[in-house]
Amino acid sequence: MPQPPREAVRVPSLSPVDRAKMTAQVEVFRDGSNTPQRPLRRQHLLDWVYVTGDRPIVVRLQFDRSASGKIILIRNANNVSLQTSDAVLRVRPTGECVVAVRLDPAATRGHITFNCEGFETTMPLARASVAAVAAKESASSEGRR
Repeated sequence: MPQPPREAVRVPSLSPVDRAKMTAQVEVFRDGSNTPQRPLRRQHLLDWVYVTGDRPIVVRLQFDRSASGKIILIRNANNVSLQTSDAVLRVRPTGECVVAVRLDPAATRGHITFNCEGFETTMPLARASVAAVAAKESASSEGRR
């Protein structure tokens, strides 16, 4: 599958420890799934997140607790919409931000980029059947052993 476009990203000059604190770990929860999908990260780009059907998915961005109160901006979204009434996304005191997103019903692919203090996480989404998702996740978990 083609990857979403890469943009020039300005990353603040921080120590590796501070950079890790501002980099979100991502979990994705779909309807009917017992465990979240945890896409692997390659710099600011995640592996594909799979969507089944037209219902929103819940995305949990987990930061270090020191990021509490930081604002999360949506820099770029293609065929993906936020399902929230909140005007501003903010990291909770627990270090997490939870938001529902939806791949547009007419789209088979899309992406969304979350930005916190200059550190970006681009999450590409692809629509797939439940069987295809189960097979991909099974192969992925076997490869991590």
